[in-house]
Amino acid sequence: MSPRFAAPILVLAGLACAANADYFSFASDSNPDGPTFLGGRQVLSRFRDGLPVDPSGSVTTNLLWDADEDGPNPAILIPSSFRFQGDFTHHVVQNVLGVFINSYTTTGFCEFRSGDALVLRIDFTSAVFTSVSGAANLWGSTATLQDQSRTDSGVQFTAGPRLGGANFTDRPGDFAFTLTNLHRTGDGAVELNAEGNPTAEWRSEGSFSAHVVPAPASLALLTLGGLAASRRRR
Repeated sequence: MSPRFAAPILVLAGLACAANADYFSFASDSNPDGPTFLGGRQVLSRFRDGLPVDPSGSVTTNLLWDADEDGPNPAILIPSSFRFQGDFTHHVVQNVLGVFINSYTTTGFCEFRSGDALVLRIDFTSAVFTSVSGAANLWGSTATLQDQSRTDSGVQFTAGPRLGGANFTDRPGDFAFTLTNLHRTGDGAVELNAEGNPTAEWRSEGSFSAHVVPAPASLALLTLGGLAASRRRR
């Protein structure tokens, strides 16, 4: 091997081995005329994106994609439509010194699309939804939905063409949504029935973050791409 290519190969291989995970986030939905999440409509145990009550016809987000997470490269902003559906599958309420924690396992998916093209999809089967309040039969004004592949074998990340050929198949990852201004449609706290399901329609704003470890094939492509660029410069 030519000595002039040996150093770039070693450097790029080292970078590939040490590469950070892909990181995704949005601070909140970017449309002012509707909520991020909507629940308790038709099926009390289901919630989804706020599309049905959004006059613009889409819950839009500015999805940030940072392909090297804490690395030096800047994040890429991808304006996207947000689609979500989750179903509560199991409910537990705990009293911790007068503070009530309503928790649920949740199955569903979320998607980000740019036009008709998929950007990112996350499927999950055992995410945990939690809300804290001062009463067993109420949610508070905030909640979280979180999951990770270490505890949920059903977590699956799928990359669309906008992510430049990234391969997330069977790779470990995690995600979390933070729900704020969670309230019954109209006004007031969300009340729960005996099964722990909301008794009426509710909505909330939300933020999001996730990270997924890239597949070895993706790292190899990064390395080969860097080598090709090095050769062209020479």
